[in-house]
Amino acid sequence: SIVLFLMEKESHELGLLFAYYLARNLGWKVYYLGQNVPHIDLLHVEEITSCNLFFTTVTIIRSNETIKALEQIADNLKTPLLVAGSQQILNAMESNKGIHVVSKPDDFSDFLESYRA
Repeated sequence: SIVLFLMEKESHELGLLFAYYLARNLGWKVYYLGQNVPHIDLLHVEEITSCNLFFTTVTIIRSNETIKALEQIADNLKTPLLVAGSQQILNAMESNKGIHVVSKPDDFSDFLESYRA
């Protein structure tokens, strides 16, 4: 299963809705949390759902703040985090073992297909 969410201060759900459609179309069970999800809640969701992946999109550009928040989320979760959205943010992200950058919808679909295999 996969959990879809937007970080705090994020409210643009279009990418998240598209990811929901793609994941469901590939047969994944999807938990859709929506926008402005506090980081601490993700730990509880991980515990309750025993999910395989988390996915978020980033549209608001607050480079350092956003990158630190994503890295903190990835460090606290036991489950891999997929991140899509603003190329400025994605290009600035350093290697983090828990974060997988998704540049386009095909990358997302390919990752989901290969992750299940």
